[in-house]
Amino acid sequence: MQQYGVEPDLLTSAKGMANGQPIGLTMAKEAVADKGQFANISNLRSQPISMVAAAATLDVIEEEKLLFNSADEGKALRDGLEIAAAALPGHRRRCAAWA
Repeated sequence: MQQYGVEPDLLTSAKGMANGQPIGLTMAKEAVADKGQFANISNLRSQPISMVAAAATLDVIEEEKLLFNSADEGKALRDGLEIAAAALPGHRRRCAAWA
């Protein structure tokens, strides 16, 4: 989202946040959250192992600078796909370039 300048009013996340452990997250801007008429929007509460896993996952992401690494790897992948797609006939090239 950040790379496209998008700032969502509401954001959800799930298992990837705790490396596969059962967890869910909902974040909202204050103006949106204040209008909510809900007591609970998750069935994944009170999971101590999931909370520890999420904290550890965030630590690894920060310590190993995985956000920056994924951007670099994504660019390398896109560059490689564009080279491969250039060798394909017209209609296949268009499809492959956006895969």
